[in-house]
Amino acid sequence: MAQRETCRKAMALCVRSWRCNAAAKPFGNGATRRASSHSSTSTRPAECLERSSEASASQLAGGGNKSWMKALVESRMQKKLETSGTSMTAIISAINTAGQGVVSKGLPLLISRAILYRTSSCVQLHQITPFELAHLLSRKTLWQRFMDTFWFMWRSFVLTVLFLPLMLTGAVCMPFGIGRALWLTYLRRTLEVAGPAWVKWGQWSSTRRDLFPADMCQELTKLQSSAPIHSLSYTKEELESAFQIPLDALFSDFSPKPVASGSIAQVYHAYLTKEGAKFSAYPAGTPVAVKVRHPGVEKKIRTDFEVMQTLAYISSKIPGLANMRLEESIRQFAMPLFEQVDLELEAEHLRRFIYNFRRMKGVSFPEPIYPLVSPSVLVETYEEGESMARYLEMLNNETDPRKLEENGVQKTDMFKPLAILGCKTLLQMMLRDNFVHADLHPGNILVRIDKPEKPWDVMLNQFVTGDTSPRPHVVLLDVGMTAELSNTDQMNLHGFFESVLELDGESAAKYILAMSPWQGCPDPEGFKSEVGSLFKSFDNMMSSGVTDVSLCMNTVLDSVRKYHVNIQGNILSVVVTTLVLEGWATKLDPDVSIITTIRQTLAFKDPIHWIKKSFERTADMLLSPTYRELMSEYMVK
Repeated sequence: MAQRETCRKAMALCVRSWRCNAAAKPFGNGATRRASSHSSTSTRPAECLERSSEASASQLAGGGNKSWMKALVESRMQKKLETSGTSMTAIISAINTAGQGVVSKGLPLLISRAILYRTSSCVQLHQITPFELAHLLSRKTLWQRFMDTFWFMWRSFVLTVLFLPLMLTGAVCMPFGIGRALWLTYLRRTLEVAGPAWVKWGQWSSTRRDLFPADMCQELTKLQSSAPIHSLSYTKEELESAFQIPLDALFSDFSPKPVASGSIAQVYHAYLTKEGAKFSAYPAGTPVAVKVRHPGVEKKIRTDFEVMQTLAYISSKIPGLANMRLEESIRQFAMPLFEQVDLELEAEHLRRFIYNFRRMKGVSFPEPIYPLVSPSVLVETYEEGESMARYLEMLNNETDPRKLEENGVQKTDMFKPLAILGCKTLLQMMLRDNFVHADLHPGNILVRIDKPEKPWDVMLNQFVTGDTSPRPHVVLLDVGMTAELSNTDQMNLHGFFESVLELDGESAAKYILAMSPWQGCPDPEGFKSEVGSLFKSFDNMMSSGVTDVSLCMNTVLDSVRKYHVNIQGNILSVVVTTLVLEGWATKLDPDVSIITTIRQTLAFKDPIHWIKKSFERTADMLLSPTYRELMSEYMVK
């Protein structure tokens, strides 16, 4: 009874949040909902929702699946719940994180509540697709629909003019190799001109060796965003619109020019004022980074994504481009793209990472400063440090002046500790937390050298480790792209890593084919045979002293592309992140191998134990301290 009452209160809280928004922000066609109206029509959806939510909560409580409601309430406790795209994304993310198997019951219920509120109807809608939901939640006036159609047609015309020459020349250059290098450069330049969505697609595609050729991926790594810097006046308007407070009241010494700018947003440096400190747990004078989304970038990206789908379909009909699997890449790119547009979701990712790494020294993340967080503006702590990319540049330049001392330490002495720290960071993300930063290139890693200042810290280090030397500290940035794995995915990835390190090609191919529930490989036996042959050649290479595991995995991904093997994007994100860290960690210290360390770690653990612990820790972060009591029935089942 106590658990059932908890669930009923959780749903009632969500109802009150929806009702508050209903009074302040009308929806629908205007005839049935008015902001100033207090008729029974305006309160009917909330009343229906409240009546049905108690029964639904009791039903879920009886089944033991309460965790998704706790996750929903916990993640949205401090803000009114709006039925917007960004709120739906955050809610669905919370449901997914709460555990596989809960979604089947929780998501239809949540969608039916949103539809009830939106359509002023008491009809229960338990079966509805995400596309139908998006259509119902985005009903617009005739003028708005006309303008959206006009903008789509104009954008389609501009992008067609831009990409048509690229597609026609690609039909000759790609299959026959005529001017291939020049065409790839042309592709990169075209993507840079096309806009932020295309730049993001190119950057994402550069990591997908299973979908695109190696030379194309290499060229796309050079992509640079050409997004213009928006004005300071727009930044002030956006801040005041998001927080209902003037910029000068929140921040002092606000930099008139951004310290960094990307395709989605730009970042300013500022300090919290006394007034701004009242809204957070941070003292006045705290240095902060203010991230503001570019004007119109969300609408432009959504429109461009629709055009992407059309152009990918056309490209699939051109003989020279049909084998590039553009349609599949666009489908897999959808979620990473829209995750990066929502800065509120990035703040949630930061919160999760901070919790996960709360006990690990040497790794930190910028802290989101709630409640100064919105879908278009994110205020976080400002982090000092030097880019990891500069440390890698030092390896190729023996006379680099940046090798000078910092805190009395030669920076080159930090190479080995940095490599080990990167290895430990990935192991915790992948094996302990099941929540991986999917964009861990050197540009997103800041390095600083921490030197123990307090005498008792020096004494403790001397007593525990016998080492009192300064240690590197890394700060991980831009956590918009993340990856999580289901239980089955974790088992398959564990088996794949084991097979790679044991040079068992047949087994590795079997696990790769199992990495997608909708496997469309036309020749699985041929794929297994080729991977087996590749691993035999790798065995000969390693016998001669060559031990490049990343080369082995990249060659396997080339075979994946050749045989049209489907692999889920979240699994590839983890594999690619592993390869990226393997690359720069090995450069810093050839004796450090992340993949080998993964094998050694898993050798002492049962994979089932690994999966249970990672799920338990992830859910423990999202839910309240009473998680184990509430989830005990679910975990037993």
